[in-house]
Amino acid sequence: FLSAEIHYGQGDKKRSRSGYEAAVRILDKAADLDRGDFPLTFNADQFVVTCRHKLSLLNNSKNL
Repeated sequence: FLSAEIHYGQGDKKRSRSGYEAAVRILDKAADLDRGDFPLTFNADQFVVTCRHKLSLLNNSKNL
């Protein structure tokens, strides 16, 4: 997730998209387990929502 954020900030769409997709895959697989909260102020579901939002922005930007 953090590397995707860095790549997103640098405008590297390919690497940021790949990073967000990987984060969503990992977190979705963990959904079958007891996720609990991350040791941060965000829980796993919030990370998934953020990743999907950024992927949506990236997908819409390639149509511009």
